[in-house]
Amino acid sequence: MFGKMKTAAPLISLLTLLFIIIGCKHEYPPFADYEVVGFAPVDSVMYGMLFVNGECLFALYDTTGAYNRWSMLQEYDLQDPTNLILQNTQSLYLPPNSTFKDYQDSLVFFQASYYNYVILNLIAYEFHTLHFEYNVLDIAHKEHFLFVSTYEGLRVLDISNLPDYVEVFNDSINRYGAFLILRDTVLLDIHHFSGNYRAKIWNVKNPENPQTIYEVELPDVHSLTDIALTDQYIIMFDPYTICRYNHYMYDSLVYEDMLYLNQNYSSQRTSDLHIILAYGDHIELIGITDFSTQQISISGDWYYQILSLEIFEETIYLLVRKQGIYVLQRRES
Repeated sequence: MFGKMKTAAPLISLLTLLFIIIGCKHEYPPFADYEVVGFAPVDSVMYGMLFVNGECLFALYDTTGAYNRWSMLQEYDLQDPTNLILQNTQSLYLPPNSTFKDYQDSLVFFQASYYNYVILNLIAYEFHTLHFEYNVLDIAHKEHFLFVSTYEGLRVLDISNLPDYVEVFNDSINRYGAFLILRDTVLLDIHHFSGNYRAKIWNVKNPENPQTIYEVELPDVHSLTDIALTDQYIIMFDPYTICRYNHYMYDSLVYEDMLYLNQNYSSQRTSDLHIILAYGDHIELIGITDFSTQQISISGDWYYQILSLEIFEETIYLLVRKQGIYVLQRRES
């Protein structure tokens, strides 16, 4: 009897291991079988982008074919994420070649030149122009404070009395190739400094007196195009690779993995669960915790037509040229 039990033990262990593996796969399913569950036509859209603000999806676009010309803004209610209900349509009058930079709360930011930013208030649909005396590299926004990365340092501006502003902080460290991203009271500041990229994590609970939480040089990071910050990770993008770093509650930065891409993507969005890349005719979903196994492509008849993508509660929205907004969700199993 003892021999039979001894023989059965490895089998029981194997079955237990298989049960654990299956359970893990059930908890983190592969990105399979998304389907189109909604559509909203956008008349003659040629260029454009999507962004979510609160429980509203905004389509910022142009119908003339002029790149970086934003002539229309449509607002959709997202109380039912699959059913886009048009709430408002506005004609916009922005300077030519204005570059969309960021959105936060009720404000949308456009860079009109090295020294001029245009701010759109989504509640009153008012425009304000900020004139700077320095080249702005990137911005982030919290309440009535604007964080501005410049060649001459990270500056914090009080913009409660637009179009006037008051500078309340400046770290005076020269930088270039800079990126800023804000999550709650944590500001991620990545920039070139002394030949290498440097990552700096700030506590900006008091925007007038930011406190450094952690900083480190990144000698193996060479050509960033974008960054993302989740509850656990810092994601760094360049044209053909994605790097994942664990920030362990924002007080350290540890390299974990790198994913090599076969082609350059046009835009990306990152949630706490996954990264979505948009290409001309398809999107790619990448599991944020496991680059090697959490991928799938969704293709369509939209060759070089996907203009922008956005995520809301894990629902995916695609803006497709000359068509409109497609809504994608995972099929129910």
